[in-house]
Amino acid sequence: LLLTSILSARVTAQVACGDVVSDDRAMTADLNCPAHDPAFTIAGGSVNMNGHQLTGCLGNGIAITGSGGELRNGSVFNCAVGVLLAGSGGHAVSNFVARGNASDGFRISSSGNKLRNTAAVNNTGDGYEISAGENKLDRNFAINNSDMGFNLVANKNKLAGNQAI
Repeated sequence: LLLTSILSARVTAQVACGDVVSDDRAMTADLNCPAHDPAFTIAGGSVNMNGHQLTGCLGNGIAITGSGGELRNGSVFNCAVGVLLAGSGGHAVSNFVARGNASDGFRISSSGNKLRNTAAVNNTGDGYEISAGENKLDRNFAINNSDMGFNLVANKNKLAGNQAI
């Protein structure tokens, strides 16, 4: 019972502006971070946004660094870059929307990442800018972005079931 309480408390911790997340978090409210770049960083941990959104960032919305970070079930709006996947890679992003950002929705500069069921909508730059190889994108949507839907700068990426509209 004590272990269950400890694990439950750890998983439901709210993410705050400027946090570096290296554990498992589940958001309980929307987040507005006008003075942080990035708004928060996932460094090997995971964040379940539980349908909440991050808005109003100074620079990057969410940076995923190190290796094996995970982001799911939320959205980022009105930042410079919505989601930056960097570091060693091997990150996972699912059920996520990056919309209305001043540059790219998703900027992928590391290898071995998996994006599934995401959408980049109405971003001023690319929907997905992919400058590293060996990433897998499955069932993602790029909708009405000003530049390219999927900008593949690097080779050896696998795309399946994606759509650019």
